[in-house]
Amino acid sequence: AWGPTDEPKPAQFVVKPATQRGHLVRTNAPSAVPSTLEFVWSPRQVEFTIVDSGRVIEHWVFKGSSVPVEGENRVSMNLWLADGQPPSDGLPVDVVISHFSYCALGVVCS
Repeated sequence: AWGPTDEPKPAQFVVKPATQRGHLVRTNAPSAVPSTLEFVWSPRQVEFTIVDSGRVIEHWVFKGSSVPVEGENRVSMNLWLADGQPPSDGLPVDVVISHFSYCALGVVCS
């Protein structure tokens, strides 16, 4: 599990700073099948969605004055070891990002 041992959800969405109340939500990670993680960043909110096997498994909207403004925005993706320990089954862990795109708000892209 990610974070405290009583926290069963291994993934999270964050609008930095993560230590500020309401800037982080923990969620279940997608399964091993191809899935889509999407966020839409606009001047007043950031909307996060995980679609797994064609089904929305998580949706979170962050609103507020803390939404980063254009030019101060940045995307980060991390894979962490829980407490710095390797997987208990001894198997390697892979994250495959097959596509990442940035589309300016209001511009259609694929």
